[in-house]
Amino acid sequence: MKKINYNDIFYFEMFNHDVYIHGKDEFSFRGTLKEIELRINKEQFVRCNNSFIINLQYVDEIKGDFVYLKSGEKIEITKSRRKEFFDRLVSFVGN
Repeated sequence: MKKINYNDIFYFEMFNHDVYIHGKDEFSFRGTLKEIELRINKEQFVRCNNSFIINLQYVDEIKGDFVYLKSGEKIEITKSRRKEFFDRLVSFVGN
């Protein structure tokens, strides 16, 4: 068990039934993104597709269907999650 500060997490990734935490440190564990969504700060994190939940404070820019993070990653925003993603991003930036 390891405690991680939300501000140190760039994004969560689901791959082969494991959740990978990408940030200042890298960790993985058996789980689901649904479990993560129940525990995280919903004002700071948003799911942008079936495999990723990103930390809005690390969003650098958005081009087309992709979000670019300050850490260099390029992650797709699916059409089904696009409206929620932008609504949450606008709310986060406004705070």
